Amino acid sequence: MSWADYTDIIVNVFIIGFAIGLILIAFSREKHEDEMIQKLRLQALQWSVYANYIVLILCSLLFYWTDFFNVLVLNMYTVLLAFIIVFRWTLHQMNKESLS
Repeated sequence: MSWADYTDIIVNVFIIGFAIGLILIAFSREKHEDEMIQKLRLQALQWSVYANYIVLILCSLLFYWTDFFNVLVLNMYTVLLAFIIVFRWTLHQMNKESLS
């Protein structure tokens, strides 16, 4: 095997590992899982899908050919990243309000 083959394998392992890691982070159970947490998850997922498609539409207007392909590759992860950020932020805000 050549060095390029090893590089391809390493990149594939990284892509798969990153996707699995994001899925595990995004959908792991909370310590106190209730209906409110489920509602927050659903709202965060909805907003992350909106954000993902807004980014996709903007990038389709700004980038072409191979640059757009690179945007699509990165866009695979934006739904999960946005979901994690929105969910954790709303959960933090909810916890902060309950403490005060």
